[in-house]
Amino acid sequence: MRNTYLAVGIVVVILVIIAFLFVRNRLPQFQALRRPTPTPTTTANTTTKDKNSISVSTHTPSSTAVIDSVTLTNPGFVAVYESSNGQTGGILGSSNLLPAGEQKNLTISLSRKTTSGEMLITQVYKDNGDGKFDPEKDELIKDQNGNTVKSEINVSAQGSGGFQIPATGLGEDNE
Repeated sequence: MRNTYLAVGIVVVILVIIAFLFVRNRLPQFQALRRPTPTPTTTANTTTKDKNSISVSTHTPSSTAVIDSVTLTNPGFVAVYESSNGQTGGILGSSNLLPAGEQKNLTISLSRKTTSGEMLITQVYKDNGDGKFDPEKDELIKDQNGNTVKSEINVSAQGSGGFQIPATGLGEDNE
C-alpha cells in the first residue's frame, strides 16, 4: 500500500511539473520565467537620421515661436523662416545650441511679430562643432529619404489651444 501512495505522489509531482511548463510557455505573463535567449550584438553602424523630428502647432500672432517638440540625434539648432510660396524666405530666429535628445516647448524669439494668415517654416540643423548657429556652415538635417527635417507653422488669430481674447479696437472709443 505504501508503494501505491509513493507511485501516486510521483505521478502527481510529474503532472504538476508538466502543467507548470505548459503554462509558462503558453501564457504571456509567465514568459519572464523562461530563460532569456541571448541576443547577438552587432557592431555595425546604424543610421539614426530618421530619429530627428520636429513638431509644431498653429500659433497666434506673436514675436516668439513655440516648438512643441524637437528630437535630435546630435547637437543642433532649430531655425524659423518666413515662408514664400512654400519655400524658406528670410530667417526670423533660431534656437540656442540644443543637446542631442528630445526638447519640449522650446521658445524661439523672432525678429518681428508674426501676423494672422502667415505661414512659417522651421528647419533643423546639425551643429558644425562651434556651438553657434550659421545656416551657411551648419548642416540641414535630412531624414532617411533625403528630405529636410522641417515643419510649417500656421499663424492664426484662433491659435491651436488656450483661450483667445478677440481684438476690441482698444483706443478707438466710438460712443
